[in-house]
Amino acid sequence: MGFKGQCAGFTLLETLLVMAVLGLLVTLGAPQLQHLWHTQQMYSAFWQLQQDLNLARHAAVSERRPVLLGAHAEGWQAGWVMFVDHNRNGRWDDGERQLGHGAALRGVLLRGNAPVSQYVRFMPHGGTELLGGGFQAGTLTLCHASGRQPIRRLVISASGRLRSEQGEAGHC
Repeated sequence: MGFKGQCAGFTLLETLLVMAVLGLLVTLGAPQLQHLWHTQQMYSAFWQLQQDLNLARHAAVSERRPVLLGAHAEGWQAGWVMFVDHNRNGRWDDGERQLGHGAALRGVLLRGNAPVSQYVRFMPHGGTELLGGGFQAGTLTLCHASGRQPIRRLVISASGRLRSEQGEAGHC
């Protein structure tokens, strides 16, 4: 049996109280969600770069040809391309097979020191080498644009091996 003359529902006071509690939860949770999002951006960019470097090294050994992972003209930040460098000129030319590419990074900055500022070139023996034949080893550094995430580094040795390092939060 129902009640006559009474409406079921919420009062204005109850509705305002629920809205205040929800507002408080969103206010407290938003910074944590933003931190989680920034962490995911860093992890994703780091993982993609590390995988592409490992793939380039493996391809150079299996193809028995130099494989170059080169930054776009605007720098590593804008993405990269991986290709078999048949003519050994360091440029992706017609007829050279592209093996992969990295998309432009969002929210994450990527910089290479002088030896790897534009490219990493893996040779058939698995090591790295500059276009002129010289020693190539260097560090690719990733940091979040906010500066609030730990910096990640990929250190590339002349033997082509990768080592990852993590630094304090900050800018590149």
